[in-house]
Amino acid sequence: MEVTVLLPAYNEELAVGQVIDDVQRVMAAQKSSYEILVVDDASTDNTASIARSRSSVRVISHRKHRGSGAARRTGVEHAAGKIVVLLD
Repeated sequence: MEVTVLLPAYNEELAVGQVIDDVQRVMAAQKSSYEILVVDDASTDNTASIARSRSSVRVISHRKHRGSGAARRTGVEHAAGKIVVLLD
C-alpha cells in the first residue's frame, strides 16, 4: 500500500460521502495503490454508516469523542500506506 488518505470525522454526515467519492475519483486516476481510512470520532449522526457504505473504505470508530488530534493519531497508527495524506 503506497498511500493512506486519512479522514478524521465528527458529525460529518452531510459531507463525508461526497468527500470519499471525490477522493476515490482523484486517486483512481493515479498509479499509486491507496486506501481511504475514516476515523469516526464518536459521531452522533450517520457519519460512520455512510463511510462504511462506500466501497474500499476502512472505518475506525472511537467510543467517545476525543477530538481531531486523537482521531488523526489513531488514523496514523492504523494507516497501511507508506505515505499518509490527511484531509480535514
